[in-house]
Amino acid sequence: MKNLIISMLAMAAMVSCTSENDPINEVTNNDKPTPVVFGQSISLVTKAPITGNLLANTKIGIWAQEYTTTPAWVADNKNFMDDLELTVAANGDISYTGTKYYSIIPDTKYDFYAYAPKGEIGVSSNAATAGVGPTINLTLGATDQIDLMYASQTGVLKSATPVALVFKHSLAQIKFKIKKTTSSLNYTLSEIKVNANSVGTMALANGQYSNTSTPIDFTVLTGGSFDIPNNDFAEITGVKPLMLFPEELKENSVIFTISGTDYKFKPTATLQAGTTTTISVTVTSTGVEFSQSVEQWKENTGEGTIG
Repeated sequence: MKNLIISMLAMAAMVSCTSENDPINEVTNNDKPTPVVFGQSISLVTKAPITGNLLANTKIGIWAQEYTTTPAWVADNKNFMDDLELTVAANGDISYTGTKYYSIIPDTKYDFYAYAPKGEIGVSSNAATAGVGPTINLTLGATDQIDLMYASQTGVLKSATPVALVFKHSLAQIKFKIKKTTSSLNYTLSEIKVNANSVGTMALANGQYSNTSTPIDFTVLTGGSFDIPNNDFAEITGVKPLMLFPEELKENSVIFTISGTDYKFKPTATLQAGTTTTISVTVTSTGVEFSQSVEQWKENTGEGTIG
């Protein structure tokens, strides 16, 4: 009789341990925990030095935390992810080591914040601290700039579907076009310089920059010459778009050297993230005229003239 009572108590304990509310039962029913996987894209409405609609052959840095109405950042290495390195293959697929798993607690949500490229010269990160999200330091080179991008997905529920990282461009870019009014004007363009800040800090949560400083001369065209076409504007060959912080350029910040003479110009439009500003230069018999327009990302117009 005593053995029968002990057996019945053991069976009752086993039933109690397999309650349908027990989170362990959720893992058993799903066979295994749900790993966090990632996918990515670049918004197709944007244009930038990065070609195609996917990042490739690069690294992504990513932070994540459990979702709260107001992001509750904690010290580094205590968030769900802390600058975890994701590897992007040539075909755009994303992988990483040290697989992370979603919580087994139902309805747990997560916020993900990413940037790319991680590990490049000129790009470094500042860890999250209590109540303060991570930031990214960026230094732009005088002749070659980094197209720093950021992405976020908030309120993500557990799913076998990859977390979609849709990257946005944090910088503005400038293109140049030039023409002359008559074929008898034998002018050539030998140099373009833009004086602007080269150092800044980006908030990872929204891509906004602060503490921009250290102005330098960004050299767009140098060491050669470009024959200025007649009447129709032409993009200057061999020149990549210049990537700059989204801010207003100062007086005389743009310099064109045409047939040995420097012409200075200040764009009237404030540079905006994800925006291409095209500065068009017209060479006349009495001087140089400038105008500018913006290609789709966003509309951003203005003009100027110097004699």
